[in-house]
Amino acid sequence: MATHHGCDWNEAADILDRVEYVSMAMCGEDGSPYLVPVNFGHEPGVLYVHCAPEGRKLDILKKNPKVCLNAVLTRGLGFKGDGALACRYAMDFDSVLMEGTAEILEDETLRKHAMDVLLDQYGLGGSGKNLKISSDVMQKTVMLRIRIHAASIKRSRVDVFSGKESV
Repeated sequence: MATHHGCDWNEAADILDRVEYVSMAMCGEDGSPYLVPVNFGHEPGVLYVHCAPEGRKLDILKKNPKVCLNAVLTRGLGFKGDGALACRYAMDFDSVLMEGTAEILEDETLRKHAMDVLLDQYGLGGSGKNLKISSDVMQKTVMLRIRIHAASIKRSRVDVFSGKESV
């Protein structure tokens, strides 16, 4: 298994395969944080994201391409044991936190590949579905490649409530 700066990329990919979106954090020119949910696709060490040709996200990335991304897969609240009342409960989850650098893809072949990977993430490409994106839509869509420099995984395991227990 390939390790990617502190975590096994195959483990990270397993989490990424099961989440609907990732949250992407950026830092504006004045130091203000900016966090947005984004649709994505992934390959080992890379995430692909699309966005509009103008807007705050792109303005920030043009000046500071460093990003932090977080994907969380939750299964619910559960009981974790003895202790103070509030400390007895926790969320059952898997998460992957990633740091990387975003770049705008200009090459049409790379842009098409990035879009194909993104569509595959949501079951809209490959496997005979092959959703076609019109050239007009692709011209209006900015494709970003985020090279992941560091990643870590955090997990919490508890017995998830079935919904019939009382807290």
